[in-house]
Amino acid sequence: MYINSQITDAVTQTLGSSYSSSSYTLSSIPAEWNTSGCFDGFPEFKQETEDGYKIIVCIPGCSKENVSVKYVPDENVVNLEAKSEVENFNRNYEASYRVPKKFNLEEIQCSLKNGLLTIFAPHSKNSKPKEVKIT
Repeated sequence: MYINSQITDAVTQTLGSSYSSSSYTLSSIPAEWNTSGCFDGFPEFKQETEDGYKIIVCIPGCSKENVSVKYVPDENVVNLEAKSEVENFNRNYEASYRVPKKFNLEEIQCSLKNGLLTIFAPHSKNSKPKEVKIT
């Protein structure tokens, strides 16, 4: 339970106050999050937002120096490799994520905080909805 509460706290910090709640648990992740995949036993979350496409992956024990995120623009795939080195416990993570084509991988941004890797791809300039004036 202690590890679940640490992960829950880290997810809440990453997602913001809109998801903070004393009853928030990993089993009560908001329905809009696609959690169909599981990263080698660790949760991963994918969500399309107004600003872009967000992937959050739990990679405990990984430092920035041991994480590599690469993308293949022609295939709209993001590849993740990470290595956890904590005392005598070493673990390698590998995963690939297909990102919808309407998001721009050329402007991808990544951050790592509290064991949570956040990968963000903004909308492509041509994929944002445009309002049409009615005359």
